[in-house]
Amino acid sequence: DVLNAYLNLAGFAYQKQDYRDSNRFFDKAIEKYRYFENKGVISASRTLSYIIASFLNDTHLDYEGDGYEKVMMHNYKAINYLMLDDKESARVEIRNSYQKQMEEKEKFRDEIAEYKKKDKEVIRESRNYHEKREDTDAPKNLSMPN
Repeated sequence: DVLNAYLNLAGFAYQKQDYRDSNRFFDKAIEKYRYFENKGVISASRTLSYIIASFLNDTHLDYEGDGYEKVMMHNYKAINYLMLDDKESARVEIRNSYQKQMEEKEKFRDEIAEYKKKDKEVIRESRNYHEKREDTDAPKNLSMPN
């Protein structure tokens, strides 16, 4: 699929220290993931694709990229620009990376909150367990995460 191919080409060019071509391929990959993001969650062609995939398999669906990959594309572009001594373009990509990271964080906000709640419960249970134990070397100074 196209997005995955551009990611592979960008990574290959990066490994070869061809930073200009790497950025060119990352630009194409970013263009592709933005196309999917702008296509909308509900569209006739996308809905039809998912219906067909549910009956057959999802190997024919276009790869739309994961959130961490979208963040990393901008990080690699920033590194490429630094290697090309283009600090202003690197700064722009760092901002783009941060913005994409915040979008992903917002997308998973409820899930993150649920995990934090579970973490607090585990620490509370651990404290209770250790308080009930008579073992003196059991840790009693566990702190609650923020």
